[in-house]
Amino acid sequence: MKLKSGYLFLFVAVTLTLTSCATSKEMEYKGFENFAVSGITSQPKMNVDVTLYNPNKIGATLKSMEFTVLVNDKPMGSGGILEPVRMKKQTEFILPVECSTSLDKMGGLLAAGLKSYLGEEKVPVGLEGAITVQKFYFFRKTYSFKFTDELDIKKIMGN
Repeated sequence: MKLKSGYLFLFVAVTLTLTSCATSKEMEYKGFENFAVSGITSQPKMNVDVTLYNPNKIGATLKSMEFTVLVNDKPMGSGGILEPVRMKKQTEFILPVECSTSLDKMGGLLAAGLKSYLGEEKVPVGLEGAITVQKFYFFRKTYSFKFTDELDIKKIMGN
């Protein structure tokens, strides 16, 4: 009986130690850059480099990310990451993302971009979806997110 309680204590101690190492805080959105649209005439895609911050005291792996791109709060397309991304502890990292869209949805993006280019307005953009973070083999956590920002078309066009 004494041996079983020793194993139970060891199991609880190891479990508590390992779970304290698991990521507990969500990734923080810091901004984006290099917004680009390609394949407008055939298979439209939007690419952007998203800067995130890992506030956790341990590194982890971003195993998956699925998202919808929103422009003026309207869905423009969806995407995800193709490969897991390693995140160091308490550091910023750049996550290049690609989003597939359709020609009819691109019309809304072009209209918003033209309105922004001709006026002083910035276009509200966002990513909404889920991120799965993993540490070791056992600890995996999925977070829902909604990152919002504004797109300055004049800045992208170099004016």
